[in-house]
Amino acid sequence: MVLSPSKRKLYNTSGNPHLYIDKNLSRRLEIKLITGIVVFKVK
Repeated sequence: MVLSPSKRKLYNTSGNPHLYIDKNLSRRLEIKLITGIVVFKVK
């Protein structure tokens, strides 16, 4: 999984920051990576 680039920082009602994983963004990055590997051609 592509977790590190998918982290988002949100602030709760008290103003405290919290990190969470954006699952939608993580999935899109993972699909883009897999697609890039599949279409990679060695000359």
